[in-house]
Amino acid sequence: MKYDEIFENLFDIEEKEENNLKIEVYLKNKIVLSKELKYDEIIIGRSVESDVDISEFDSEKSFSRKILRILRVEGKYYVEDISNNEVILNKKVMEKDKRYEIRNGDKMIINRKIGIKFITNNEEIIPNEITITNKKIILDTNVLINDVEIIDKLISQKNKIIIPYEILEELDNLKRKKDLQSNINKIHKKLEKYSEKKIVDFRLSDISNLPPELKTSKADNIILSVAIKEKDCIFLTSDKNLKLKARGLGIDVRDLNEI
Repeated sequence: MKYDEIFENLFDIEEKEENNLKIEVYLKNKIVLSKELKYDEIIIGRSVESDVDISEFDSEKSFSRKILRILRVEGKYYVEDISNNEVILNKKVMEKDKRYEIRNGDKMIINRKIGIKFITNNEEIIPNEITITNKKIILDTNVLINDVEIIDKLISQKNKIIIPYEILEELDNLKRKKDLQSNINKIHKKLEKYSEKKIVDFRLSDISNLPPELKTSKADNIILSVAIKEKDCIFLTSDKNLKLKARGLGIDVRDLNEI
């Protein structure tokens, strides 16, 4: 029909997946509340005026009327303790009114009574403890950006870090983004510190070892060429497509929740 193309051009758009935050509230090892948060500012507290009212789980009425403020800023979520309660985030006491970035899988305890788990679809769960030791690890850019402490964590377990030069190029390009400048500066300082101690090494690519199906000009493939050349290494990436490519090439590839 003559209108088919017009309708297709106007209405057939790609739907974008929203990065909403979901919380799970735990009481005595059970999930008692699960809720998706869609607003730019959310208050959690012991009050019907709160966006998330947890008063029914506070039989002793020891919780503040307002406990947590959650903010969404430029696609990222942050949490602030605005209460008189003891609030623990990932086994550390939160400072009052200080803003903490929320990561997928973060856990919180309020007054040692109820737990809150944060679930968001914008990143991998970052492990608090590293289980691999005495390995050579190649790090992808997304891993460094998502957790600037990952280098320290891996090195604390006697792993050696390998950074392809293409990663340095990507970091240099990304530092133009204001929201990433702080993290990238920290990454550069850590790389400089550990490279002087010979714990971090930088590697040139070898595109001659790539199969003909992979474009040698593509950054991901250049990084893969380093992983192919290194023997007995682990390639750490959060890029699902890159992970599939690496696995097909026989590379030991893992994401953040597999180490």
